[in-house]
Amino acid sequence: MRKIKIDKFIVANIVNDSENLPDALVELYKLAINIDWDNIEKIKHPIVSRNTAIMIMDIITEKYDRVTANMLWLNKGFSSKDDVQDNYIYINDNMIVMKSTDPITEMFAQKEVEEFGEPIDPDIFHE
Repeated sequence: MRKIKIDKFIVANIVNDSENLPDALVELYKLAINIDWDNIEKIKHPIVSRNTAIMIMDIITEKYDRVTANMLWLNKGFSSKDDVQDNYIYINDNMIVMKSTDPITEMFAQKEVEEFGEPIDPDIFHE
């Protein structure tokens, strides 16, 4: 598991320099995910401690209203756990799904979009 050290000054700078809340969240994600961002298809929620989650949310709500911040956090924010260190963002490689570069897979994904409006998530077959 990779971990990236953060503090309230880093978070505040990112939030204050971002044009909107989703952009701020993406920039926070980029701290922990320093790979080819444009080729990422899906990211599971990176992990922070509960104290770090509170710190991030407190900084976010200094600039944005709490309702909007909470809704974005629930849908795209960080997971929080008690058994990780404060002031770190944690992420496993298996939490990142890269876009396929296989032309056959891409062809089927495009066909799914045309027929169903979105690609079929292969994980639904493993639940």
